[in-house]
Amino acid sequence: MKKETCDEEISDAPKRPAFKMLFIPATTSYTRMQIQMRDNGALGGIIFDTEAETLTTANHLDCGNFNDMLRKAYEHENIESSYKANGTTPITIKHPSLAMFLTGTPGQLEALLGSYENGLTSRVGFYTFRLNPNWKSMDDDSVSQEEIFHPLAHQVFELFNFCLNNPVLFHFKRSQWDQLNKTFSVLLNEVVLEGNDDLQAVVKRYAVLVMRISMVQTRIRQFETNDLSSEIYCNDIDFQRSLEIVLCCYEHSRLLLSSMSSSGKHPLKDPNITRRFINELSDTFTTDEAIKAGANYGFSSRKINRLLKSLNGVIITKMSHGSYRKLSGK
Repeated sequence: MKKETCDEEISDAPKRPAFKMLFIPATTSYTRMQIQMRDNGALGGIIFDTEAETLTTANHLDCGNFNDMLRKAYEHENIESSYKANGTTPITIKHPSLAMFLTGTPGQLEALLGSYENGLTSRVGFYTFRLNPNWKSMDDDSVSQEEIFHPLAHQVFELFNFCLNNPVLFHFKRSQWDQLNKTFSVLLNEVVLEGNDDLQAVVKRYAVLVMRISMVQTRIRQFETNDLSSEIYCNDIDFQRSLEIVLCCYEHSRLLLSSMSSSGKHPLKDPNITRRFINELSDTFTTDEAIKAGANYGFSSRKINRLLKSLNGVIITKMSHGSYRKLSGK
C-alpha cells in the first residue's frame, strides 16, 4: 500500500514574511516544521498535543519523517536542508530550541517511538500514572482550565521576557557535579543488568535533563527576586529536586520501554528481574549455581552464560573457570 503523502511546498511561490508561532501543530510536515522553527528564531517552539498519535500519524507520512529534527533539537544541533520545496534558499536553523509535551497511552507511545534504536527514547522524559475512579463535577460551578491557566500564562510570559533580556552563565557547585557524576556513573554500570545496551543512552541523556531542569528552577528564582546577575549558581534544594524528578522519570522509562519490542498484547515486563537474580546469588558462586538459580526466573543456561560474560568486570569477577565472586560495593 502506498503511503499517504502531503502537498509539496511550491518553490516559486512568493516569499512570505516570517510568522512566529510558539505552538507548532503536531499535524505538520517536515518542511513546514523547519520553516516554522527557522522563523521562530530565539523564540523556539513547543509541540503540545493531548494525543501522541497525532504526531505519530504526521511523522509516518512521506512528507513527515521528522524524527531526526526532534533528535537534533534536543542537542541544539544545527538543522539544515536544501530541497526543491525550499526554493532557491536552503533552510538553516542554528541552535534550534524545541520543547515537546504529549499525553497518550503506552500503545500510542510505542507507535511513536517504534524501538530503542529510534534514538528518540533517550531524549524524552516519561511519566506514567493511573487515575483513581473519582467522578468530577460537570455542573456550572466547576472551574475551567482556562480560568486556572490564564493567570499562570501571564507569569510565564513575563518570565520568558526576563530570560530573553537577561542572559546568564549557569553553574553547578563542585559538590553538585560530584553527586551528579556519581549517581549516573552507578546507573550506567547497572544498565548491564537490564539486558538492553540501549539504556546507556537513556542514562547519559537523563543526566543532561538534571542540568536543564536545574537551570529552569534557578532562572525562576532569579526572576522572582529580580536578580540581574550575569552568573548564577544552582542551590542545593533545586539540584536535589531536579535529580529526584529525573530519577523518577528514569524508573518510568525503564518500565515503559521494557515492552517496547512486544506486539502490544503482552503485559509490561519487570525491569528488575535480572537484578533480583544477581542479588539472590551468594558472594561467591559457580556457573552451575547460577544456572540453578536462574531457572526460577525462566532463564536458560545459554542466557546465564551470556549474562555472566557481560557482567564480568562490572559487578562480578571471574576467579577461575566456572567460579565467580561479586565485586564489593556493587
